[in-house]
Formats: sequence, C-alpha cells, structure tokens
Amino acid sequence: MFTYANNGVIDPYKDIKVDNFYANRKDQFTFFLSHMHEDHLRGLSRRSDYGGYAGPDEDWHWGQIYTSAKSKALLLLRFPHLAQYTKALELYKPYTIKGMVVTLYEANHCPGAVMFLFKGVKGSILHTGDFRFRPQMLDQLKGEQVDYMYLDNTFATTDEDFPNQEEAFDMLNQVIEVQRKKDQNLKFHLFCYTLGKEEVFHNLASTFDTKIMMLKDRVTKLNAIGMGSQKFVTREDFAKDKTGNCFISVKTMKDLPKKEECEKKKNVMFICLTGWRDQYNVNHPRFFKIPYSSHSSYKELDQFVKFIKPGKLVFTVHEHGPRMAQARKNFQKKLLSYTNEGKDVDYQPIVENETRIKSNQESPQSISIIETTTKKRKFKEIDDTSLVSEIEVKSIESKQSLKDLELGYTLKKRKINTETIAEVNGGIKGFFKVNKVLTSGWIEVKNTSVDDISAADESKDLINNHQNTPDYVLKDQFKSKQDITQWNDNQLRLGD
Repeated sequence: MFTYANNGVIDPYKDIKVDNFYANRKDQFTFFLSHMHEDHLRGLSRRSDYGGYAGPDEDWHWGQIYTSAKSKALLLLRFPHLAQYTKALELYKPYTIKGMVVTLYEANHCPGAVMFLFKGVKGSILHTGDFRFRPQMLDQLKGEQVDYMYLDNTFATTDEDFPNQEEAFDMLNQVIEVQRKKDQNLKFHLFCYTLGKEEVFHNLASTFDTKIMMLKDRVTKLNAIGMGSQKFVTREDFAKDKTGNCFISVKTMKDLPKKEECEKKKNVMFICLTGWRDQYNVNHPRFFKIPYSSHSSYKELDQFVKFIKPGKLVFTVHEHGPRMAQARKNFQKKLLSYTNEGKDVDYQPIVENETRIKSNQESPQSISIIETTTKKRKFKEIDDTSLVSEIEVKSIESKQSLKDLELGYTLKKRKINTETIAEVNGGIKGFFKVNKVLTSGWIEVKNTSVDDISAADESKDLINNHQNTPDYVLKDQFKSKQDITQWNDNQLRLGD
C-alpha cells in the first residue's frame, strides 16, 4: 500500500537522484542535495570497517550536484574536491536543468535545507527532503499541480506530537527564566545535532544577552555560511575574553549525560531539544526535554498534504519493519486518502490527544516549570534572508534606485543578506556597509554577477575583503582544511 523512495531515484525521471550519490559508469544521473545531514550524503564518503565515516570518497566524479548556496558552502568545507561538480541555486527562482524546470523552496530544517519542485514532460514532483512545516509554505506552493510528492514522514504517526517551533521555544525560555530566578549561577547545557536549530541559539543570545558556547566545528560551519555571531564562542574563545555572560552551552547528542553524570554537576540544567517522546531520556530532575523539532508534526503533515493534494504520495522514511506501529500505518493511510491514487483508502478516524510536555521524571516541580505562564517573546525566524539588519549605501556609481535593483526594501529594512546583495547588484559598482545582527564588516561588490556565497572560490576578485570583514567571505574558508575538526557522521544524522 505504501510507496517508499528507492535509492534516491525520482519516479518517473529515472536519471535524477535526490540525497543519494551512489553511481557507476553505466548510469548517468543528475544529483540534487537537499541539505547537509549525514543520512542525505550517501555515496559521497567512504565507510570504515566499523560502519563509521572514513573520509571523503575523493574518486567521486559521477555528475553535477545541485543544491542551495549554504549547503554548497558546507559541502565544500567537508569535500573540497567536489567544487567542480557542485552548483548552487537560488531559492524561489526557476532553473532549466536537463529539460526540466527546477525551483528550490526553504525547508526550515537546518541551514541550507531546501525542498525541490521539478516540472517536466512526465509530470511535476515535489520533494520535501527533510522539512518543518511553516504556514507560508502553502502560499508559496499555491496553485502548483503536484503529480508526485516525496514526503518527509519522520513523524507521520499520532503516537508522536509536539507544538510548533514558536511555542516550543517559549517553553525553553520559561525553563531558563524560571531556573535563573532561583539560581543566577546555573549553567544550561542544550543537546542537539551538529547542524540545525541555529535560530534557537540566535534567539537565546538576544533574549538573555548571553554568549553561547559551541564546539569549534559548529562555529566554523556557521561562519562559512554567514550565520555566525560574535556571541557564538568556543571554550578557547571565552577563556581569552570572559567579558559578558556565558551560561548556555550547546552540546551534541552523543554527549547526552547519564543519570550519574547529571548528579555530579549540581549547577547544570540539562535540556534536550527533540520531538521524540521515547528517545533521549534521562531520569533526573534537572534533565528536561523541550519538543523543539526540525521535522513536521503529524498535524502539520496532515495540513500540508491535504493542501497540496498530490496525485501520488511517496514516503522518504521507510517502514520500520514488522514492528511498525498501528498509529503510523493508520495515519499514513489518512495522508494517502488526500491523493488521487489513494482517495479510496480507508483509515480509522484520528482522535486528537492533548499534548503534555514534561520533564522526563515528571515531578510536580518539573511540570510547573514547563507550565508556568510568562510573557511570550517574539520568536525570530532565521533563514536565508534574515541575518542582516540594515544596509547603508556608501557610494553607488549608477542612476538605478534601490527600487530598480528590485531589493524591495528601504535602507533600514531587515531581511537582506550578503548573498542577496551580491546577486541583485550584478553590474553595479558600489560599497555596501553590512551590519549583521551580531557581526559587521565591509564588502565591495564589483561589476560582476555573484551567484552564491562560494563564488569566492571561483574568483578572488569578486569579493575584496577589508578590515573586520567576516571570515565567511574569505576564499580560504572554503579551501583550507585547517581548523576544521573531524565530522562525526553519527552526530550529523538528524531524526529529531
């Protein structure tokens, strides 16, 4: 009854692969990468005898890889030898590739994550990659006929439920705020994967006016894609400059403590950011799970598929063997009922359960922390167009106005980033002062069209760096292997 994705090949276009890079000389594929998590990079890296990451497959040469600008920058940090095979595409702009029209949409999963809309003579395909639903996705895809939908069904079950990201972030705020009122010396360790949830860290740094301690690997990646911050520091950075607060640290899931470790660290609150109810549990009163997920909830999946009404639905997360829960089977049947192919599928009515979020131990004190009602703060979404707060035009050798440049923003308006500036000002000479939310720098845009942030790889003259220019525009950021720590493939799997 259920159809699952097959080795990345997109039906009915057998020469296209998404998030799977295995190939051989007999096959001719065009490859698309939705985002930079390990389970979506199959074929680009070799494996050790123990199944772990054993380094890049430097012999990979099987075709062109299309992805977003941020994912390209991250890909080349890890696999610099793929520069000649990788092309960055802008979001929301149609491209003609191999006789098809391809458009990328924001997937709200991790930095650089996108959905793909393919249109060709054999029909249209929407591939969500991994995605977290936002209501504006419906507006962006309104009127699109989708013959095949490849859907991220990670949480396509009524056994798992969680609130939207804004509500989950407010829960996290409440936990930190309430606990700090009790003890200003408390530290907070947040556990998540090594890429994703950066919007949480930007918001926490702003809300609590604190530095956020991170691994050097994460800081390197965020700087490479323009999502870094002066408030994102490594342990070494903070040891050199201890000014300001720094009571929040970002840890990886592999660092999740056991009960005994929690007991030893009396001044630490442990908080795991995940949508999974029965995973990553530690039975301790100072351990909390906040349901902040980078995947769509079952209610969001229901709303999304019902709106799109695809001809056929293909699930990208395979059935979990014979122990697949009845709740998952039934809900996926409901999703199928929205399609042309599955409109006659029967399923049991869904009974909505009230979501209850508690600490793992569910003590009365822990519950009261989560349910305490405090003033809700504005949750700022961080995406490809929201990191730069203002633009000051120092000089421009052209009679074109900002309106003619199609920026659509006034000089003080938010939501313009350095990539956008480079793109829309192709053919315009000028200096732009770019004030990011937490970093600043000078960038000179020459009379050349820049198609993505990694263009610094292709022409050193495109972006001339001045004093205090952020590291992520430097050519060496993409080629040098220095200061890039070993990527741990287990940490990069995102199933939360």
